[in-house]
This record gives sequence, structure tokens and C-alpha cells, in this order.
Amino acid sequence: MAEEYLVQGALLHCDKGEYDSRLEMKKSHGVYIGKKAVANKNDYVGITNIASFGSCSFGGLCIPDTYPWEECHEKTMITDAEALTTTSIIQCKKGGHITVKESGQ
Repeated sequence: MAEEYLVQGALLHCDKGEYDSRLEMKKSHGVYIGKKAVANKNDYVGITNIASFGSCSFGGLCIPDTYPWEECHEKTMITDAEALTTTSIIQCKKGGHITVKESGQ
């Protein structure tokens, strides 16, 4: 997959989740691709930015509790933080590894 910037609605996959989820953005950083807001490294808050992946293989309902995004685009700043791309990854504190399946563009 070619590297693309992540936007509102990007499809995410957790290796410990029941199903895929979407990247949510309650507010825009003022940068858009088409009519979709572009995400940055600070968009990592569980439920606010990263919706539930259903059941968690560690037990119970998934409520993402994540560290900040890694592998961000260091040369592209969205507001005050690095842009997210399809190569960005994020870790859940419960042990899940979250990757990007589709940019949302």
C-alpha cells in the first residue's frame, strides 16, 4: 500500500480485537483532504479518537487505552504535531498492536 495521510474515518485493525474500527476526530486541525480532516500524532485518545474493536482477546469489551502514535510523518506537521500516515502504528496499553488498513481518503 502506498503511504497516504490518515483522515477522519481511516480503518484501523487491532491484533487483539474482534473487528476493525475507525479513526474518529471530534475536532479538525484545520487541514483537509477533500472534505475529510487530516489526523495528527495527538489523535490517540481511546473512544474519542480510536473507537472500540469489539471484544478484546485479553478479556471483556475493548476500550482502547493507547500510547501516542509512532512512525508518524516527521516532515509534515498538522497544527503542532506530525501527520499520521498508513505506515503509522499505535500500541494499546493492554497489549494490542494497532495498524492502519485504509487511510480513509
